[in-house]
Amino acid sequence: MTRDQFLEVLKQVKAQAKKAEQVKLNELLTQGPRYNVLNQDKSLAGQMLDLCGFATCYIPTQKGFSRRSKWVKELIQSGELSFDDYRKSFYVYLPSMRQEISIKESMAYAASKVLESAGLKTFVESRLD
Repeated sequence: MTRDQFLEVLKQVKAQAKKAEQVKLNELLTQGPRYNVLNQDKSLAGQMLDLCGFATCYIPTQKGFSRRSKWVKELIQSGELSFDDYRKSFYVYLPSMRQEISIKESMAYAASKVLESAGLKTFVESRLD
């Protein structure tokens, strides 16, 4: 894969993640709030659509896609791509103004689907916050 090919895939990743975010948000809004958030005095502070959390789609180092590749280094330097030393994998930041874990997971799995259709191996991890 070349730099330009990856950048084109990256556009699709971001578009599909945004689409997945909106679909899941609409689903959660239709269902309504699921959790009450209480102050220390047990008064209602607000409501949540889902639990808070994070999810990330990782791209493990693989043939033709490693930190040794000049174009991959350039993408890391530009901020388009990041590297997680612990997981020995790359990841793309998928911004969202939402904190619900189901939305974050929807976005990460949508990104994974696009990346895998482009021939890259991926994995998704999530955690509650």
